[in-house]
Amino acid sequence: MSDKPDLDLLALHGALEELATVDPQQSRIVELKFFGGLSIEETAEVLDIGHATVERDWKMARAWLRRKLEQALPREPLPVFGRNKERFDHIGTDIVATKTV
Repeated sequence: MSDKPDLDLLALHGALEELATVDPQQSRIVELKFFGGLSIEETAEVLDIGHATVERDWKMARAWLRRKLEQALPREPLPVFGRNKERFDHIGTDIVATKTV
C-alpha cells in the first residue's frame, strides 16, 4: 500500500479542521455531503437552513478545500522543453510549466 493516500487523508483532515475554524457551517456541510452522503435537500433539512445556502456554502467550501489541498500537497514540477527552457532555468522550481493545447 502506498503512503500517498495516507498523506492525502491527513491533508484533508487538516484542511477540514482549518475550515471549521474559519466557517463552521461550511465544514459541517462538507461532513454531511461528502462523508455522510446527504443530498443538498437533506443537508439543508438537517442544518435547518435554506437549499440555496447549502448550495452556495458547498461550492465555497469545495473551492476553499481545493486551494488548501493544492498548497499542502507537493507536486512534481513539469519539465520545461524547447527554446524557452533557458528562460526558466535561473528561476528555480517555483516555475511549473503547463502544457497548452
